[in-house]
Amino acid sequence: MKKLLFLPLLLIASICFAQNPKEIIGNPIKIANMLVAQNDFPTELGWKEANKACQALGKGWRLPTQTELKFLYDNKDKIGGFSNSTYWSSTVDEYQKSLLWYQDFGYGEQRRHSGADTPFRVRAINAPPAITPSRASLSKKIIGKPIKIGNLLVAQNDFPDGMNWNDAKAACAALGNGWRLPTMQELNIIYSNTEKIGESSFISNSYWSSMQDGNYKAVYKFFGNGEWSTVGKDNDVYVRAVKR
Repeated sequence: MKKLLFLPLLLIASICFAQNPKEIIGNPIKIANMLVAQNDFPTELGWKEANKACQALGKGWRLPTQTELKFLYDNKDKIGGFSNSTYWSSTVDEYQKSLLWYQDFGYGEQRRHSGADTPFRVRAINAPPAITPSRASLSKKIIGKPIKIGNLLVAQNDFPDGMNWNDAKAACAALGNGWRLPTMQELNIIYSNTEKIGESSFISNSYWSSMQDGNYKAVYKFFGNGEWSTVGKDNDVYVRAVKR
């Protein structure tokens, strides 16, 4: 019986030791207004686990927000100890609550992920409470100074990342005041006036229209050559909102 109990207890003790706050925090690195734990957690964690594990380190320790995680990436050489892997942020997408932001420390991209149980790397910080942008401020950033083309108003900026067709419709509607996905005709107008709208504001070559193609597909326009195509609604395609 003693042998049967010994290995599980040893395993539990090893795990607890590996995630001892002193082992994770180490000699924290001070940068800007935050302390950064010296080490990652020894194993990758799901999003909820990551939040709890950081908070369990003690008062003030938490998972970094999307903006803070980008700051850690920009200063990764100074901080040290990061792997070329993906790291969780604490930020939930304002427009699609099922999506969570993460940072790829290999390629430098920030993207959103729908699997809260997916294990990613975790680095904790200790900093004043983050100020999360409100839905209103994010909407204001996307709408910006709308460009008027005839009687069509075009949002100044794309949404920050691609999204599936149903989420795209919902995100445009969430801007309020009649904002929506463009029709095929309206997307043609946008394509023909990219210079007037501001070419640098377009962050992709593929944009959803509001036109469906059956129950499972929708129509998008490829801005590289102006051609139309259809793709499954569950694919991520970029979005520019319009209103009249």
